[in-house]
Amino acid sequence: MTQAEPEGSEEMADIKAIIEQAYSAFDKRDIDHALPLMTSDVSWPKASEGGRVVGKEEIRAYWARQWTEFDPHVWFAKLKQGRKDW
Repeated sequence: MTQAEPEGSEEMADIKAIIEQAYSAFDKRDIDHALPLMTSDVSWPKASEGGRVVGKEEIRAYWARQWTEFDPHVWFAKLKQGRKDW
């Protein structure tokens, strides 16, 4: 007998795959691949400055500026099921 997968687990796997693709594109400095994976109202933390940038074009400008100053890398650690504010 096999245990049933939790409700929504396929959706969670899809979301995790999209996040991993976006982070991979970020680490490769591939803005044109990363941004289409995000919603138009995406909110990204400005790790080097504090605060956040909202929207794809603000993120594009922030990343372009950030990458001239240092070489950040991100990784996906965990996705919590049911979280609505990400």
